[in-house]
Amino acid sequence: QLLNTERDMDVCCSLCYLATDIMDNNMSLFMNISEESAVNSEESMDALQLLLSFTVLPGNYPVDEKCSDITLPFWENFMDRLASEESNHYEFLIDFYGGIVTSLIE
Repeated sequence: QLLNTERDMDVCCSLCYLATDIMDNNMSLFMNISEESAVNSEESMDALQLLLSFTVLPGNYPVDEKCSDITLPFWENFMDRLASEESNHYEFLIDFYGGIVTSLIE
């Protein structure tokens, strides 16, 4: 039983690395959402929700906390990219991603 749990945690952590890396390398997809076009909006929200689920995993040191820590550079980059957007687009993105941003703060 313990070996399965450890293996499951390793798999979870590996998936977290993969998802974080893919999303970090495609950050522009999250910033290119606009009011005029709904292209990628649902997919962007789903991807961020997935990453958020890794971020809020309850901690069992060191594995779960490691999964949470893996995502932190992504979220820092995400927030920096949001802040660097022009004011009108920034306001739209903050409204669009408001639930995600709020969850990060909580």
